[in-house]
Amino acid sequence: MILDQFWKIIFVILLCIGFSFWWKMKKSQKAHTFLLDELGDLITTVVKPASPNAEKKFRERFYKSIEIIRQIEEILEEDFEINQIISEAIQRSEAPGDFPRNAVADCFETNYEHARSFGLLDDDAAINRLEQGLAPVITQGNWAGETVVLGYFIVPSVNDSIKNHIANRLLLPGSINEMMQLEDYSRRVRNKADEFRRAKILDQGSFDEIENIHKDRVARSKE
Repeated sequence: MILDQFWKIIFVILLCIGFSFWWKMKKSQKAHTFLLDELGDLITTVVKPASPNAEKKFRERFYKSIEIIRQIEEILEEDFEINQIISEAIQRSEAPGDFPRNAVADCFETNYEHARSFGLLDDDAAINRLEQGLAPVITQGNWAGETVVLGYFIVPSVNDSIKNHIANRLLLPGSINEMMQLEDYSRRVRNKADEFRRAKILDQGSFDEIENIHKDRVARSKE
């Protein structure tokens, strides 16, 4: 009799544990799905350059995207893979079929690593700023204490046509961003321009201009 009662109690305990685990898993799946939908909306919605406060709205979307990715990583833990997350978020969105998924995924992979190296993903104040769509302060590394700035892979002084494309934006310390505003036709910029050309973000004429100036400057440096 006592033994029967004991096994009944064990069964109820195991049932409760199983239900608790299932409920937490369902909640995580629901949260994951909600975050993916929100992320997809943030990274695929185009802000018209001529609209009031266009750049401010763009920065807000970008910073919030970084924070949502952090939340998804917190849910998935070791199963987190940023390129897959970005691709899935875009797929769930209303983005057109020619949306440059790979280029945008590569952009966020780079920027998320920047955010990690700046200490933004582990600092409560920085996380709160990102969540509000505001620029956080770097907490670790050589630029600790500087405010993050949303700069460019290819600065507008080199090509103005892609300054508002999400794949062209880059998280940087404020001091580094100031230096990068100068005309830069280095191999790094030429290669990034080629990536954007192949992704149909940058038109052929703009790429040719960047490449020709790059080649000309390389040739002159060897004279």
